[in-house]
Amino acid sequence: MTSAIVSNETAPLDRGRVAVDIPMGWYQVGWADEIEPGGIKPVVAFGEDYILFRKEDGEIHMMTAYCGHMGAHLGYGGVVEDGCVVCPYHGWKWNESGKVVDIPYSKRVNPSRRLGTLPVKIVSGLIFAWYHPSGGEPTWADPMPAIAEHGHPEYYPIWPHLSRVEEMNGHPQYVVENQVDAAHFVHVHKWSEYPQIDDYGPDGHCFTSLTRAKLKTKRGTVTQHVEVKAWGVGIVISRHRFEFPGEETSHEKGGLGEVTTICTTPTSPGRAELRMTAWIPREEGDEDVPSGRAAAMLRASHREVYERDWQIWDHLRYSDKPAYAREEARAFAEVRQWTEQYYDWQER
Repeated sequence: MTSAIVSNETAPLDRGRVAVDIPMGWYQVGWADEIEPGGIKPVVAFGEDYILFRKEDGEIHMMTAYCGHMGAHLGYGGVVEDGCVVCPYHGWKWNESGKVVDIPYSKRVNPSRRLGTLPVKIVSGLIFAWYHPSGGEPTWADPMPAIAEHGHPEYYPIWPHLSRVEEMNGHPQYVVENQVDAAHFVHVHKWSEYPQIDDYGPDGHCFTSLTRAKLKTKRGTVTQHVEVKAWGVGIVISRHRFEFPGEETSHEKGGLGEVTTICTTPTSPGRAELRMTAWIPREEGDEDVPSGRAAAMLRASHREVYERDWQIWDHLRYSDKPAYAREEARAFAEVRQWTEQYYDWQER
């Protein structure tokens, strides 16, 4: 009998490089609307403590959290003043470049003392920071394309009711590989049949998959189309479109559809924050808080990610050399090969 398992050797069950490596790329570190002008937010990412701060003119910056004078954490008691962060301990003032620009009790500043900074960009209300293990510059300019639905009057604002963050044992690699994992939809998400992956593949820093399946619902059999795009290892964008019996699809009605982002940001080796943002069409009469079908859609999205996927990811022991079934080997191999570029950072 021919085995359905594809493996060149017996693979050890280990976490491999994802246990220790944080791949380079853009990662979400917050939402723009959660930081008011003049505000400061402590952030843990990439094994370090940082702060996000928003200048009075609205610009958001990110730098290491500890004052270069005596090590006070700038995120606890620090204030923004004239576009700079003022230390709560002795009043040293640091600008967005990490330079000390004022010491209130001294006529001189110490130009050799600088705080580390990370490039920051805001796309569709999401704050992204660029991480490179050796401090290299971004290898692609925009973390992800803008979400067309963002700010649309027929959609809810994403902050605060359609945004969620939780910390888990895990790594962004898990989430990226999910998009070509057809079998897990039946066993994890309880779909009634295995979906068809119509297409998948890389294009530069984007990996796209197109999945289609029929779902049994109270309204009859529904065809669901899912387009997933990963931008680097840390950003996954999903678009869902449904075809109900005897009804037009959301696309045919002229709607922009339902969109989610799942952004996984390493906080330390083996730990990550998973942020989920949803753009959902507004129910008639609603203001900023989803109700009715929109609220049910949001609860369902959170259940699928933060309960069903989460149970797997939070306890997963990653294998560098898994024993694939023949039907899934090519897709997994291709997405893993594509992600190699974010680990082999020494060459970039």
